Amino acid sequence: KLRHVPAGADHWDVPYPFLRGEGPEKYQESWAAQRRKQLLLELSHLLRDA
Repeated sequence: KLRHVPAGADHWDVPYPFLRGEGPEKYQESWAAQRRKQLLLELSHLLRDA
């Protein structure tokens, strides 16, 4: 069973597609929170530079 995110997949724009029961605990939730934070930061930079 796969328990860790494969190398490089942490930079994807979509979460790694783990099979049910595989992957780090609460991976989807933490991925979504980190992605949201990254997108908001990028948006704030775009608005600041506009």
